[in-house]
Amino acid sequence: MELADVAFLAKQKGDLQQAREYNSQAFEKEREAANTIADRYDLEPSRSVLYRSAATLALVCGNLREAERMAACGLSNENAPDEIAEELRDILTNVHCHRHHNLQGITLHPNVLQLSLEGAAVGHGFTQANLVEPRVRDVSALLRRTMSRLLGRSFEESGYQKQSPSEGEIIYLSTPVAASYAIGLRIGTRDSKQLPLQGMEHAIPGIDLSTKTIDEFLICIDLINKKNREGLIQRISDKMYRNNFLSLATRIAPDGREIHSVGFSTSQNNQDLTVVFSTPKSTLKNLDLSDSTPTDTEQIEIRGKLLEANAMRQRTSSIQVIDDSQKRHKIKVPREMIADIVKPMFEEDVVVTVTRKGGENKLLSIDYSDQE
Repeated sequence: MELADVAFLAKQKGDLQQAREYNSQAFEKEREAANTIADRYDLEPSRSVLYRSAATLALVCGNLREAERMAACGLSNENAPDEIAEELRDILTNVHCHRHHNLQGITLHPNVLQLSLEGAAVGHGFTQANLVEPRVRDVSALLRRTMSRLLGRSFEESGYQKQSPSEGEIIYLSTPVAASYAIGLRIGTRDSKQLPLQGMEHAIPGIDLSTKTIDEFLICIDLINKKNREGLIQRISDKMYRNNFLSLATRIAPDGREIHSVGFSTSQNNQDLTVVFSTPKSTLKNLDLSDSTPTDTEQIEIRGKLLEANAMRQRTSSIQVIDDSQKRHKIKVPREMIADIVKPMFEEDVVVTVTRKGGENKLLSIDYSDQE
């Protein structure tokens, strides 16, 4: 246990190699201890507790075969307490899950980004599904886009990636926490995605792509929360990535009524990092990230149902919204807003903000009408 504690401290300091070495030593000691009483079925709960610890440490080390064997040895005793037996079964479930990921060439990174909601519509560990699901989807999209940007891909190359093991990065969810309402997100990447970060000629040992992605995500969310236009432009030089980030962040932002704040937190390198996103989305809709704004345009709001999206391979696509009077409004949409932002809202009731010039509408923001 002392070795496991030292491994934990090394991981908190960012020394992943040393953490792996100490965890490996801890596993060897725990396995040795468990095997000394392998035949002592009368020594319960000590026997199953030792095998549970050995299996857990093996899983931490990534030694799936030993984790499976230790858990099976612990379960082989019918006298094992039910509570510990259940924990051993949970370890086997995790082993099978990790083995599936390995077969798919997927690495599930340990860093967790916790998303929490607070407000009038949030109880102790529960809230409305329509307040959580869109935000989880939008945060997932932002993490994938941020990772693609750090890897030096163009926005078009990053594409529209569904949460499928066969396509790009995958975002995993952990069990919700009964605080206000919180849920954890973890990044999974395919082995082929372990590429050098932008601006680095070679991959550097110890640099965790998921860590860099979460750090960058928090920095950019903080800039938007502070309405720091210049800082965000400097941070995200690519216009398509920048507009995509702002559009998704605006949807994630609190409405000021049901949700008062959206919190993001993580623990990395022995530091707790937290950003409380408290700027209402109504304010962010007016945050202009363009290089220059035409003076002869007007800004209007349209409410209705999103009927169709024309996502041709052009720099600008179009959508149609039909309002309560059955009038159809054709709206041009930048390519960076189609896949992540507009596509999931097809056939939903929406509220859109557009700029109008010479009878032509250009999308600034779009949201579900019940989230506006």
